Amino acid sequence: MSGAFLLLVPIVLMLIVGILYWFEEKMLFSPVYYREDEMLHTFPSPFRALELAVDADVILEGMLYEPISFKQTVLYFGGKEQDSVGLLVKLAQHYPHTRFVTFNYRGYGKSGGKPSQDFLYQDALAIFDYTQTHFGVDGVMGYSLGSSVASYLCSKRESPWLVLIAAFDSIKELALHHYKMHFSFLARHPFNTRFHVQNIKAPLYLFVSLDDVVVPIHNARNLSENVKNLVLYKEFSGYNHDEILFSDEVVTSLKEGLNL
Repeated sequence: MSGAFLLLVPIVLMLIVGILYWFEEKMLFSPVYYREDEMLHTFPSPFRALELAVDADVILEGMLYEPISFKQTVLYFGGKEQDSVGLLVKLAQHYPHTRFVTFNYRGYGKSGGKPSQDFLYQDALAIFDYTQTHFGVDGVMGYSLGSSVASYLCSKRESPWLVLIAAFDSIKELALHHYKMHFSFLARHPFNTRFHVQNIKAPLYLFVSLDDVVVPIHNARNLSENVKNLVLYKEFSGYNHDEILFSDEVVTSLKEGLNL
């Protein structure tokens, strides 16, 4: 075996690891920025900008939706491609009588810093404590990636209830399904929702779609089988990963079951 070949092997391996390292970041975090500014300008009174310093040089951008009369205060955690602050307008349209608080993850919207599992989990605790102090928290809602963040949060803090929409069991299991390989040696961001839900005392509501190709139904079912306090589990059809959050069935279920 030539010396040149022996030198080439570690270079190729390093290249592969580098590509997978980059791919993991892109797979998990896809920050976007969008705002329905016309809605905020037309109806400015129910919306109020929030800020939360989570590190000496990192400030998270947040938003409060506060209608004149509201039934509950809900803390929302968004998906990997969501500008949660911008999404608040849509949440308000579907749940006009619910007060919502949401913050963008690090690197999302106008929030500073760079996202990672550890930072998102750490920040979720700070966000909950801030919200509880200033507004109170009647429930927590997490969508997609935000389901793992919300699950971790509710395993560390007490919430009256937790709603997970389009949730997955773990990144490892998703990677195994989509790419037929494990990324365990690069799992810097495992997002092991299945582990977190086993330590949640709050009543948990789980809504998934049979037609979600991002989170296959067997991953959602695997998650549901590990929930300690599963109050309601519903599988819907006809909705992809992006559609289920504001589907008529989910909105109706939350309004009827949780009085949102």
